[in-house]
Amino acid sequence: MTKKVPQPTTDKSPTRTRQVFLGIRGVVEGYSRRTLIMIVVGNLLLAAGVIGGVWYYYGYHHKPKVQVDEENGDYRRVQKLKSQSVPSDPMSQVVYYSQLAQNYSSLKQYDQALQNFFLAQSSVERNKLQDSFDFTRAIGDTYLAQGNKAKAKEYYNKEIDRLTKYIQQHPDNPGNNQDVINDLQAQVQKL
Repeated sequence: MTKKVPQPTTDKSPTRTRQVFLGIRGVVEGYSRRTLIMIVVGNLLLAAGVIGGVWYYYGYHHKPKVQVDEENGDYRRVQKLKSQSVPSDPMSQVVYYSQLAQNYSSLKQYDQALQNFFLAQSSVERNKLQDSFDFTRAIGDTYLAQGNKAKAKEYYNKEIDRLTKYIQQHPDNPGNNQDVINDLQAQVQKL
């Protein structure tokens, strides 16, 4: 009994992989090794530049939109307040802007929160309501939540100065302002 030995195929056509390899070899055969290395390195640098540019754009210039849940109570309160006209009464105006600011801050929309805190604060100053309202600390807190420690520190120091002046002007009724000053000073030291 003889064993059948498989015969090699006579089909000499190259496989698909071999065809690709031969095609690449035909293109690069005319270049020196040094030139090929320079081409590869150049392409890698180009790719790194493109990746770096995309990373820079999305990391520093492209601010993603905050996805807001329309069922969120803060979102609904913002929409309700925005649908109303700004009150003409100074006290109501301050409350209106401060409520908008607080709701925006809860939604982590700090730019809008700051804008409304500044509107509330300007209304306080314009109408001389400093004894009833002041938003310096809230502005500092919002800057801190935004990650701007330098501005937070600036506004905390303004609040410390304001409360210190209040205690000097009202020595018989300092309230808990000294405790607030101590807390703010401790927070400023941490920044």
